[in-house]
Amino acid sequence: MWKMSDVFPRPKTQENAASGISASHRSEPNHAPQRVEVSGGSRPDETPTEAQQLSTFVAASDHHVEGVVLCVLISETVSLMAVSKADSLVHVFGLRLYSAGADADWIADGGFNLVGHEVPATHGAFSDNRPYIVTWAPDLKLRLWNLSSRNCTGIFVNTHSHVSRILFEAHGLFFASIDELGYAFIWMIDELRSSNKLRYVDKNYYSQPLTACGFHPKITYLVTGSTDGTVRMWNMAKGTTAVRTFLGHKTTITAVAFSICGSYLVAGATDGLLIVWNVKSQVLLRRLGHHSGAITSIGFSPNNGRLAVGSMDTQMSVWDFELLVRITVAGRASVTEDMLVGTRASECGPIFAVRFVSDSHLMSICVEKREASAEPEEDLSLFFEDMEAEESELEPKEDE
Repeated sequence: MWKMSDVFPRPKTQENAASGISASHRSEPNHAPQRVEVSGGSRPDETPTEAQQLSTFVAASDHHVEGVVLCVLISETVSLMAVSKADSLVHVFGLRLYSAGADADWIADGGFNLVGHEVPATHGAFSDNRPYIVTWAPDLKLRLWNLSSRNCTGIFVNTHSHVSRILFEAHGLFFASIDELGYAFIWMIDELRSSNKLRYVDKNYYSQPLTACGFHPKITYLVTGSTDGTVRMWNMAKGTTAVRTFLGHKTTITAVAFSICGSYLVAGATDGLLIVWNVKSQVLLRRLGHHSGAITSIGFSPNNGRLAVGSMDTQMSVWDFELLVRITVAGRASVTEDMLVGTRASECGPIFAVRFVSDSHLMSICVEKREASAEPEEDLSLFFEDMEAEESELEPKEDE
């Protein structure tokens, strides 16, 4: 079962109106965003409209997915989710998401399998503007799929090591893969080649395993995070030399993102800490200790005004990014209540991904926690007693 609901509270009058939507009326989704007041207050210079934010999340049930979620592509109309199955298939769901009311639901806009992996895939990434998905499996095979034809159009049969993250750049012609040995590869999709359109064009090596990566929105820079808490940025056009290093984290980096303008870099870690840097000066501007679990996803609104953060603690927070990078107290970075636009638990489990589909509409996907299947204690003791009885029967007996 999939469900969608508002992350931030919806006015009661809208809830009542939404409760009258029946299943028969959901064949045509209503994509008109409905404004929702969020917790956290507003700035004195804001109008009520500017302080409102529509935020919805989609809960993916383990029982429906029946596999491992590899990656998602979030949009306001049709979103995609790729799930790795135990039989080595990659299933792609097309989701048309409703955004009308507390009873909002979803319909599956078809679905198909990608056949080719010999073992279950563990990592993947969708391209934003082109019909591609890249998947990787522990047999060290990297595959490029065309979602229109549903065929594997490129394969690299011996990646360097176990991949920990894959990410497309904005135009969808390049993507990066990072691995546990500390290598970052830049791959090119060559659409002019008649066969095997996948090839890597550059690589870089760091001494620590890499755990997160992100592309600069305007120039050919890639940023990577590692297990030692270090964040580095390097120029893909000039080779392997890191052009900037960003310090401040003490635990493994789990998510990184550039602001839309490209002037700021945000990185989150396993301890829930977020740090904001100025890219040019490398100056640490802000530490945000709001979350208690590892940061899973970071997203910026198109106008660069707001920052959304997802975490393993099931919370999604939204921040006024203009205030975050502007306000200091006595020359030191500090956090005020006005900076936190709103926050609330996902109701289902850890946040998998957050993304603004417009300046006023934020979407988040969470994956429900798997319930622990522990046997009752008495059943386990009986099991061990039976085992001991069987073993005693097999022991050699003394001669009478």
